[in-house]
Amino acid sequence: MPKQTSAKASKRKKADSSPIPDSVMKVLKSVKDPHTGEFIYAAGMLTDIKVSGKKVKMKLAAPGLGCECCGMIGAMTGELSEGLKRIGYDAEIEVGF
Repeated sequence: MPKQTSAKASKRKKADSSPIPDSVMKVLKSVKDPHTGEFIYAAGMLTDIKVSGKKVKMKLAAPGLGCECCGMIGAMTGELSEGLKRIGYDAEIEVGF
């Protein structure tokens, strides 16, 4: 019987199939959700990650209702943007609720 995967996991697998530089992955894997303490990459909150030149595009899935007005989303996107900027990349982050 084939193994079933969630839509989130298959989206992430598809997005991760293009080569992402190790330095970029290090940044993506270092950011935590302030509410849960989980790393957002490991939690599956980052999807559709694409690197083109020095630009990194991604989607950040907010963990729950009410997050759209929570300052923690800004903290996470800011941490991602600043981390990527330090290594010479620009971030384009789409937040989904």
